[in-house]
Amino acid sequence: MQSKTVITKVGSSILTRGGVIIDINLIQKLAWQIAFLKRKGHRCFHITSGAVKSDPNLSRQKDERSAIGQCRLMSFYIRAFAEYGFEVAQILLTHADISGYYIKKNGDFIFIAPKVSGLIERFMAYPDLIAIANNNDSVDNTEIDGLVDCRDNDNLAAHIALGFSVKPDLVILASDTPGVCGKDGKVIPVVKSKDYEYVRSCAVETDGCGYGKDGMDTKISACIHLAQNGINAHIVSGHESECFLRAVSGEKNFGTFFPRI
Repeated sequence: MQSKTVITKVGSSILTRGGVIIDINLIQKLAWQIAFLKRKGHRCFHITSGAVKSDPNLSRQKDERSAIGQCRLMSFYIRAFAEYGFEVAQILLTHADISGYYIKKNGDFIFIAPKVSGLIERFMAYPDLIAIANNNDSVDNTEIDGLVDCRDNDNLAAHIALGFSVKPDLVILASDTPGVCGKDGKVIPVVKSKDYEYVRSCAVETDGCGYGKDGMDTKISACIHLAQNGINAHIVSGHESECFLRAVSGEKNFGTFFPRI
């Protein structure tokens, strides 16, 4: 398999059992897949939600739970990746950290990527290190306000991918749904540019697959944005066996694939 640059993202709805307890076994399975991809020569970067859910003490404020839970969440990832000989780097980000800007030079506008993109790319080049990012919920309430849907980390994945000096080959968004469902309730395997309006309407009218309108709508928007900028995107079920590996291998009729334009 040709070496690829892959960004994976998993939300708290995937990482929790019954919506309450972090599923350490699932983190172990995801870590194995990412470690496998790295050993095969792929460049990988992982984005995770789950900080608030990692602190089950509901008497605390959500920003407090995020600060406490983030430490616990990373300890789960550190132990999981250590079994495969990998170190873990933590990157906590806010909107300001991932926002690029334009400058005018010789009459043309040039996009200046956020500095964190360069840091992430350097981390991805290390053969025995996995960089993991999360929205810094303890200081940025944007995702906390939409916590159930983990909306912000979908956008975070898209922003980071678009900031790389070399475009990633694939962004995988792991969901608690089997993909984007059409109005007939069946998963749509491939979404091309002519289908964008339809899939957006599916998310609004049918909640994507019936598990949360805002979360699926944001995933669809992020995938369309990526595809329009030349990056393949894939929504898959995080509960499916070897979901990341299957997406990277290009398995047909698995989840919903948004081919780059």
